[in-house]
Amino acid sequence: MDSPQTRQTLLLKIRDSDDDVAWGEFVDLYTPLIYRFCVSRGVAQQDLADVTQDTMRAVAGAIGRFEYDAARGRFRSWLFRVAYSKLVTHFRKKQRQPQGTGSTTIHQRLDEIPRVCLKTG
Repeated sequence: MDSPQTRQTLLLKIRDSDDDVAWGEFVDLYTPLIYRFCVSRGVAQQDLADVTQDTMRAVAGAIGRFEYDAARGRFRSWLFRVAYSKLVTHFRKKQRQPQGTGSTTIHQRLDEIPRVCLKTG
């Protein structure tokens, strides 16, 4: 799939958060690009949708301050900087969260915990 051609008119239209048509077009064009960027940076399959959505949310919050100037750089460069920032946040969160192993030892320990049945009423 080829990278989408950035249209300045679309970038101006999505400044209006209520322009559902423009946002729909933007999401359709750029979600696959962000998704592939995340895959290439090692985001796990189960986290791709979340990181992509976080990136889109950040774009929505920042697009009003974005000034498109082809001489200074491409829109996609800015978009990838936003995505990279979300990737860094994602990987930092992952480092802080203990990962479940699903090992037999864990299941045995859970089975050893006494079960308490409370009656209500």
